[in-house]
Amino acid sequence: MKNRLQSKTLNKQTKNAFSLKKVIEVENMVKKAVISISLVEESVQVANKDIEKEILNELSNEIPTIPWFKEIEKVKVTEDENAV
Repeated sequence: MKNRLQSKTLNKQTKNAFSLKKVIEVENMVKKAVISISLVEESVQVANKDIEKEILNELSNEIPTIPWFKEIEKVKVTEDENAV
């Protein structure tokens, strides 16, 4: 009877440890979105680095906008399990 009780306790501890591991894995997982957009025609008159800097700056605002935006081409969401 004692062995059965120990076995049940061990199984419960193993399940709890496995559940905890899964929770930690999920907490460490980060989803990322890569958004491809086309830019307005006027953007050819501006250096790429300047456009990148301006877009990053605008996306950091409280209400983000994308300068030079024309249309969305593609959105892809991925999960990065190595992120902390």
